[in-house]
Amino acid sequence: MAKAELFHRLGLYTCERFLDAGLCRRLRGTLQAGRARAGTIGVADSAEFVVDSSVRSVRVIDVGETLASEVQDRLLGAKPAIEAFYSLPLTGCEPPQFLAYSVGDHYTPHRDGRPDDQASAVAKARRISAVLFLNDQTDHPSPNHYGGGALTFYGLFDHPSGDLMGIPIEAAEGLLVTFRADLLHGVSQVTHGERYTIATWFY
Repeated sequence: MAKAELFHRLGLYTCERFLDAGLCRRLRGTLQAGRARAGTIGVADSAEFVVDSSVRSVRVIDVGETLASEVQDRLLGAKPAIEAFYSLPLTGCEPPQFLAYSVGDHYTPHRDGRPDDQASAVAKARRISAVLFLNDQTDHPSPNHYGGGALTFYGLFDHPSGDLMGIPIEAAEGLLVTFRADLLHGVSQVTHGERYTIATWFY
């Protein structure tokens, strides 16, 4: 597992303690109590989204408009720094998804954005993906931590087997990780605890 600093050097904009511990704690409490629905995936060449737990197994939590707006405002506040880092003009971001991964939940390797003709309109519009971690990983079960569930990136090195070389990032409470939406990535199975994250996509 590699620290955020390495990914920053490899071309991913990261920001440690982007969210403070108090807000992370408040968000975790809301996620634990909020109304949930199954996470969906997009259908190629379509505006349709479907549930397929063999590909993406996660709960999307309704945290309420006030808290969702607070998080989105913070993410939009980071837009100038993200634009400068990637030398890429951005318009805004999608409403954040507040996510809870339980034991066994995962997301197989995928790309959030694709420019090809078979991609959906949503996938074509996405330029930069962003993930916020709300709790830490640990090898052994402990309160407010989780195991497994590693956000893993592929194709970071210019090598013929690059897409096969997955590098997991070390999660940390409050950490913001961004990456180009067409970068291959996935989430390994959670082994213990609950993994709480927020995801959005800049366009």
